[in-house]
Amino acid sequence: MDSLPPGTADSGDTVAGKAIKQINGLFELEQRYADMDADERQKQRQAEARPRILALFEYLESNLDRFTQSSAIAKAMKYMLNNRTSFMNYLEDGNCSISNNIAEYSIRPFTIGRKNWVLSGSPRGAEASAGVYSMIETCLANGIDTRDYFMYIFEHMPQEENIHDRNVLQKYLPWNVPIENTNK
Repeated sequence: MDSLPPGTADSGDTVAGKAIKQINGLFELEQRYADMDADERQKQRQAEARPRILALFEYLESNLDRFTQSSAIAKAMKYMLNNRTSFMNYLEDGNCSISNNIAEYSIRPFTIGRKNWVLSGSPRGAEASAGVYSMIETCLANGIDTRDYFMYIFEHMPQEENIHDRNVLQKYLPWNVPIENTNK
Protein backbone atom coordinates (compact mmCIF):
# COMPACT_ATOMS: atom_id res chain seq x y z
CA MET A 1 0.00 0.00 0.00
CA ASP A 2 1.26 3.45 -0.90
CA SER A 3 1.99 5.78 1.97
CA LEU A 4 0.09 9.03 2.30
CA PRO A 5 1.69 12.38 1.60
CA PRO A 6 3.23 14.12 4.63
CA GLY A 7 0.71 16.01 6.75
CA THR A 8 -2.31 13.88 5.75
CA ALA A 9 -4.19 11.85 8.33
CA ASP A 10 -6.10 9.76 5.78
CA SER A 11 -6.78 9.61 2.04
CA GLY A 12 -9.68 12.07 2.43
CA ASP A 13 -7.10 14.76 3.20
CA THR A 14 -5.39 14.39 -0.18
CA VAL A 15 -6.23 16.36 -3.31
CA ALA A 16 -7.70 13.20 -4.86
CA GLY A 17 -9.69 12.44 -1.70
CA LYS A 18 -11.14 15.94 -1.59
CA ALA A 19 -12.04 15.82 -5.31
CA ILE A 20 -13.73 12.45 -4.84
CA LYS A 21 -15.72 13.88 -1.93
CA GLN A 22 -16.91 16.72 -4.18
CA ILE A 23 -17.87 14.28 -6.94
CA ASN A 24 -19.72 12.08 -4.44
CA GLY A 25 -21.64 15.20 -3.39
CA LEU A 26 -22.85 15.59 -6.97
CA PHE A 27 -24.08 11.99 -6.98
CA GLU A 28 -25.85 12.60 -3.64
CA LEU A 29 -27.70 15.52 -5.23
CA GLU A 30 -28.76 13.21 -8.08
CA GLN A 31 -30.24 10.79 -5.53
CA ARG A 32 -32.32 13.65 -4.14
CA TYR A 33 -33.48 14.52 -7.66
CA ALA A 34 -34.41 10.93 -8.60
CA ASP A 35 -38.18 11.33 -8.14
CA MET A 36 -38.39 14.71 -9.90
CA ASP A 37 -39.60 15.16 -13.45
CA ALA A 38 -36.99 16.13 -16.03
CA ASP A 39 -37.75 19.87 -15.96
CA GLU A 40 -37.54 20.14 -12.18
CA ARG A 41 -34.37 18.02 -12.12
CA GLN A 42 -32.75 20.33 -14.67
CA LYS A 43 -33.69 23.41 -12.61
CA GLN A 44 -32.31 21.87 -9.42
CA ARG A 45 -29.10 20.91 -11.19
CA GLN A 46 -28.64 24.47 -12.38
CA ALA A 47 -29.27 25.85 -8.91
CA GLU A 48 -27.31 23.32 -6.82
CA ALA A 49 -25.07 21.10 -8.94
CA ARG A 50 -23.67 23.72 -11.33
CA PRO A 51 -21.97 25.77 -8.57
CA ARG A 52 -20.55 22.57 -7.08
CA ILE A 53 -19.10 21.27 -10.32
CA LEU A 54 -17.64 24.69 -11.12
CA ALA A 55 -16.04 24.70 -7.66
CA LEU A 56 -14.61 21.24 -8.39
CA PHE A 57 -13.01 22.48 -11.62
CA GLU A 58 -11.62 25.51 -9.80
CA TYR A 59 -10.20 23.21 -7.10
CA LEU A 60 -8.54 21.01 -9.72
CA GLU A 61 -7.08 24.01 -11.56
CA SER A 62 -5.68 25.51 -8.36
CA ASN A 63 -4.01 22.24 -7.35
CA LEU A 64 -2.76 20.93 -10.69
CA ASP A 65 0.64 22.60 -10.41
CA ARG A 66 1.35 20.71 -7.16
CA PHE A 67 2.02 17.54 -9.16
CA THR A 68 4.49 16.38 -11.75
CA GLN A 69 2.63 16.68 -15.06
CA SER A 70 3.38 13.04 -15.93
CA SER A 71 1.95 11.72 -12.64
CA ALA A 72 -1.28 9.71 -12.64
CA ILE A 73 -3.10 12.31 -10.52
CA ALA A 74 -2.07 15.18 -12.83
CA LYS A 75 -3.18 13.17 -15.88
CA ALA A 76 -6.56 12.49 -14.24
CA MET A 77 -6.96 16.15 -13.30
CA LYS A 78 -6.03 17.32 -16.82
CA TYR A 79 -8.44 14.81 -18.33
CA MET A 80 -11.30 16.17 -16.27
CA LEU A 81 -10.35 19.79 -16.93
CA ASN A 82 -9.94 19.20 -20.67
CA ASN A 83 -13.37 17.55 -20.82
CA ARG A 84 -15.27 19.93 -18.56
CA THR A 85 -17.88 20.73 -21.20
CA SER A 86 -18.70 17.04 -21.62
CA PHE A 87 -18.81 16.51 -17.86
CA MET A 88 -21.24 19.41 -17.51
CA ASN A 89 -23.63 18.29 -20.29
CA TYR A 90 -25.88 16.45 -17.85
CA LEU A 91 -26.73 19.81 -16.23
CA GLU A 92 -28.51 20.94 -19.40
CA ASP A 93 -31.12 18.18 -19.67
CA GLY A 94 -33.03 16.61 -16.81
CA ASN A 95 -33.37 13.38 -18.80
CA CYS A 96 -29.61 12.87 -18.91
CA SER A 97 -27.78 10.88 -16.27
CA ILE A 98 -24.76 12.14 -14.38
CA SER A 99 -23.16 8.76 -15.08
CA ASN A 100 -22.57 6.87 -18.30
CA ASN A 101 -22.96 3.51 -16.55
CA ILE A 102 -26.08 2.60 -18.54
CA ALA A 103 -24.27 3.15 -21.83
CA GLU A 104 -21.16 1.36 -20.60
CA TYR A 105 -23.22 -1.60 -19.43
CA SER A 106 -25.09 -1.89 -22.73
CA ILE A 107 -21.92 -1.93 -24.88
CA ARG A 108 -19.97 -4.28 -22.62
CA PRO A 109 -21.12 -7.49 -24.36
CA PHE A 110 -20.17 -5.96 -27.69
CA THR A 111 -16.66 -5.05 -26.53
CA ILE A 112 -16.18 -8.53 -25.10
CA GLY A 113 -17.54 -10.04 -28.31
CA ARG A 114 -15.22 -7.91 -30.42
CA LYS A 115 -12.27 -9.75 -28.89
CA ASN A 116 -13.85 -13.05 -29.88
CA TRP A 117 -14.54 -11.99 -33.47
CA VAL A 118 -10.82 -12.14 -34.14
CA LEU A 119 -11.23 -15.90 -33.74
CA SER A 120 -14.25 -16.10 -36.07
CA GLY A 121 -12.17 -17.61 -38.86
CA SER A 122 -13.17 -15.18 -41.59
CA PRO A 123 -14.53 -11.70 -42.11
CA ARG A 124 -17.96 -13.20 -42.91
CA GLY A 125 -17.87 -15.17 -39.65
CA ALA A 126 -16.99 -12.04 -37.70
CA GLU A 127 -19.79 -10.15 -39.46
CA ALA A 128 -22.26 -12.91 -38.58
CA SER A 129 -21.14 -12.86 -34.92
CA ALA A 130 -21.51 -9.09 -34.79
CA GLY A 131 -25.00 -9.38 -36.28
CA VAL A 132 -26.08 -11.92 -33.66
CA TYR A 133 -24.69 -9.76 -30.85
CA SER A 134 -26.54 -6.78 -32.27
CA MET A 135 -29.82 -8.71 -32.41
CA ILE A 136 -29.38 -9.95 -28.84
CA GLU A 137 -28.63 -6.48 -27.50
CA THR A 138 -31.58 -5.04 -29.43
CA CYS A 139 -33.87 -7.64 -27.86
CA LEU A 140 -32.53 -6.88 -24.39
CA ALA A 141 -32.88 -3.12 -24.90
CA ASN A 142 -36.52 -3.62 -25.94
CA GLY A 143 -37.42 -6.10 -23.17
CA ILE A 144 -37.84 -9.00 -25.59
CA ASP A 145 -36.98 -12.55 -24.53
CA THR A 146 -34.05 -13.48 -26.80
CA ARG A 147 -34.83 -17.20 -26.78
CA ASP A 148 -38.43 -16.61 -27.86
CA TYR A 149 -37.29 -14.14 -30.51
CA PHE A 150 -34.77 -16.51 -32.08
CA MET A 151 -37.22 -19.41 -31.90
CA TYR A 152 -39.77 -17.30 -33.76
CA ILE A 153 -37.42 -16.22 -36.56
CA PHE A 154 -35.97 -19.74 -36.94
CA GLU A 155 -39.49 -21.15 -37.28
CA HIS A 156 -40.98 -18.47 -39.56
CA MET A 157 -38.20 -16.86 -41.58
CA PRO A 158 -37.28 -20.01 -43.60
CA GLN A 159 -40.78 -19.96 -45.12
CA GLU A 160 -40.18 -16.54 -46.65
CA GLU A 161 -39.56 -16.50 -50.41
CA ASN A 162 -36.89 -13.79 -50.34
CA ILE A 163 -35.19 -13.29 -46.98
CA HIS A 164 -33.03 -10.54 -48.49
CA ASP A 165 -36.06 -8.37 -49.26
CA ARG A 166 -36.03 -5.24 -47.09
CA ASN A 167 -39.74 -5.61 -46.21
CA VAL A 168 -39.24 -9.21 -45.11
CA LEU A 169 -36.27 -8.22 -42.95
CA GLN A 170 -38.27 -5.36 -41.46
CA LYS A 171 -40.99 -7.84 -40.47
CA TYR A 172 -38.46 -9.82 -38.40
CA LEU A 173 -36.90 -6.97 -36.45
CA PRO A 174 -37.23 -7.68 -32.72
CA TRP A 175 -39.88 -5.02 -32.07
CA ASN A 176 -42.03 -6.25 -35.00
CA VAL A 177 -42.15 -9.93 -33.99
CA PRO A 178 -45.37 -10.92 -32.18
CA ILE A 179 -43.90 -12.44 -29.02
CA GLU A 180 -46.10 -12.69 -25.93
CA ASN A 181 -43.43 -13.70 -23.40
CA THR A 182 -41.09 -10.75 -22.76
CA ASN A 183 -38.54 -9.88 -20.09
CA LYS A 184 -40.50 -6.81 -18.96
